[in-house]
Amino acid sequence: LFNFPASQQDGAIIKTAKARVTPQQFFSWMVKQQTADRLANPDYIDAPFLSNHDMARIANTLVNDPDKIKTAAGLLMTMNGSPFVYYGEEIGMNSSGTKDENKRIPMVWSKTDITGMTKGPADMDAGIESPFPAEDEQEKDKDSILSYYKNALRLRNQNPEIARGTIEKVESLCKDSQAAITKTYQDSTIGIVYNLGEGNDTVDLKGTALENMNLEGSLTLKEETVQLKDGKLEMPPCSIVVLK
Repeated sequence: LFNFPASQQDGAIIKTAKARVTPQQFFSWMVKQQTADRLANPDYIDAPFLSNHDMARIANTLVNDPDKIKTAAGLLMTMNGSPFVYYGEEIGMNSSGTKDENKRIPMVWSKTDITGMTKGPADMDAGIESPFPAEDEQEKDKDSILSYYKNALRLRNQNPEIARGTIEKVESLCKDSQAAITKTYQDSTIGIVYNLGEGNDTVDLKGTALENMNLEGSLTLKEETVQLKDGKLEMPPCSIVVLK
């Protein structure tokens, strides 16, 4: 079980979510890392993550921007291996300062019902408030960060190629804020297309490895519609589409 150094792994996802690294640069890094890891150990399984108990939470790093938090989650959940989600990331919990105890505050299950809630580390600072609703409220909201995570996990579980597939870039579809890859596992190939820009995008699949694939599922910020018609994929901002 390999675990990328945090400076490579979470940093690449965060920079891509912030649009400081283009999607094609991100996937070039993924392919390069895949090659290096297989040379070191053909049976490796990656363990990607966004943050952990020794790091500032992802919500802090992304300045509590729900769209960027969802985008980072989408990138994480379409990476190879077995991704780790530090508790609270799925509802956008944050931390405060540099104290380790402040990175380990109690899970915010509810802001109104504290029955059975832990008090957290004794030395954590008081008054650290989550910028987003608690878990019980996000359960009811189809556009919440939690709902996005659930959709991403469902899509991942339905397509084992995401976790175990060999990655190849579709070079002709990698430009600006757009990128596409294929993942092949046990003679089955899927395509994953990313529009990480702030506007709608049309991706022409004709003449590519994705041309004859069908729409399998998608991740969007607010359940916007994704359409595939006549070989052209209509994608809303910061969306991810799986084709098969």
